[in-house]
Amino acid sequence: MKRGMWEDFTNPKLRTSALLLAFLAAGLIITNALSPAFRSPLNVQSILEQIVPISFVGIGQTCALIIGSVDLSVGSLVSAISAIAVKVIPPQSATINDVLFWLALAISLSIVVGLLNGLLINILEAPPLVITIAVGFLVQGLTFSLIQRPTGYIPRSIFGILAHNVGDLFPISICWLFMIATLIHLTLMFTRFGLYLYAVGNNKKAAQVSGINVKKMIIKAHMLTSLLAGIGGIFLTIRLGSGNPTGGAPYTLDSVIVALLGGATFAGGEGNLWNSIIGCCIFVVLDNALKMLQISPFIQYVVKGALFLIAVLIHTSKQRGRVPGT
Repeated sequence: MKRGMWEDFTNPKLRTSALLLAFLAAGLIITNALSPAFRSPLNVQSILEQIVPISFVGIGQTCALIIGSVDLSVGSLVSAISAIAVKVIPPQSATINDVLFWLALAISLSIVVGLLNGLLINILEAPPLVITIAVGFLVQGLTFSLIQRPTGYIPRSIFGILAHNVGDLFPISICWLFMIATLIHLTLMFTRFGLYLYAVGNNKKAAQVSGINVKKMIIKAHMLTSLLAGIGGIFLTIRLGSGNPTGGAPYTLDSVIVALLGGATFAGGEGNLWNSIIGCCIFVVLDNALKMLQISPFIQYVVKGALFLIAVLIHTSKQRGRVPGT
């Protein structure tokens, strides 16, 4: 028998998606009514470009939360990638080889950071929160050894198909986001890796008994998280066209907020990449709206704190309804 529309809507994942989309639509409508400049082509393009880096970092954080972990080194990694860019890409005589070398360094560093996080979590058996903060400090130290303040200039044109626009408005980085997010989503939903990721997050002991190498999965999950954060750092660098030793700092907690808003929990076993991306859209639109309406920075921090509290409340409400031992 086919399920009715109401029964479909009671599905937690569908309900979360619907609520997030409704909240996003309401935000767009209200802000557009209060500030006509919000819908200007330049501002729309800016919003779309801002969505891409935080979305990559956000879906990476979602992968860590799914397995019951968390990664607070992502912000430092994003900053490091922009610092490396201004060191290896000469502003006046940059070539495609310079860009490819930077991309190779960025991806390699991301994988190494993820590997280090996973190994230390397994070896020391310490909370991921503590380990990833420590690794984040190490990466931040590397970044400050390269640059100490926002500096450099990297011409956008040198990045080729990573930086082009489709028409006058639509940044191609959005296309890259949806292609990579779709690939990760299909991997999580239809491969053994995805099945094991959710299984370990749901119950590590049961996963171990069933033959899953839990420690190996933790390493893989953190490598995937760092890889996606690294891609976010690449697109942030392309958007800014410069290096900033603290440019990725906001993404550390922002990525956790959007992942929790998207349905992930600290307990693991839950999380949806597309909901996390919708959460990122809400985050960016809200931030842009507050600036367009010239709301004081103090209120902006209050709103961000309120969003974090909402995300935590969503998490705790899920935990109350969760069966013990699962």
